[in-house]
Amino acid sequence: MHVYRWVLPVICLVLAGFGAWLPTARSESLPTAPSGADPLGSSTATPQASVQADSPAASIKAGAERVRLYGCAVCHGYAGNSANPAYPNLAGQDATYLATQLNNFKSGTRKNQLMRGMASVLSPSEMRDVARFFAHQRVVPPSDNGRAESDVAAATLFSSGDGHRGIPACAACHGVDGMGKADVAPRVRGQQVDYLRATLTAWHDGATWGASGQASVMPEIARKLTSADINRLAVYMRNLGHGSADTPR
Repeated sequence: MHVYRWVLPVICLVLAGFGAWLPTARSESLPTAPSGADPLGSSTATPQASVQADSPAASIKAGAERVRLYGCAVCHGYAGNSANPAYPNLAGQDATYLATQLNNFKSGTRKNQLMRGMASVLSPSEMRDVARFFAHQRVVPPSDNGRAESDVAAATLFSSGDGHRGIPACAACHGVDGMGKADVAPRVRGQQVDYLRATLTAWHDGATWGASGQASVMPEIARKLTSADINRLAVYMRNLGHGSADTPR
């Protein structure tokens, strides 16, 4: 245990150091922040981050630099499209959701030792900037390589649920298109199958991401799912993003 607790920070530093050597070209052409209300506002900004908080575009640019510096691309890919099925895609995810999860990792509310180490170096304003950067990246549609087909059972469970087992429709919170709803549920459209399967299984087995009412929703639902349900849903949600590139949020 003592060795593990010593090794983890070293791993995080190595990843962060590797990120600092990554080329900056991928983060130079950043999307323009959309007009209208900013979902994160500037309430989390500190006086030192006042320049970043001047506009969403400046915040996104600052987030791109943090992503490069801390090596987020090592696991999540440049612009948030992961090449490793074990790690989630972050491109197009809701910014408020991402910022909340980074804070959960940092506080230990959401258990993941590697992510806790990475998030521990981020201030609230930096979490906001990183979240905005990923939220405004274009999603790369899943490829056909090794793609399993969705089945009717999964489509029915996602869109209608199963009243006999007390399972609500996934679409009720995540939307019929799987795009998610701000402050309610994350985007699951086009997500990595392995990540979806592992997360649903962890909830099924009793994992939680906090003590709030919202945090208890998915564990309560997932414990009613069978392994077959979880596999079907993971494939179905991944395939929702097949063949269509979504615009940044």
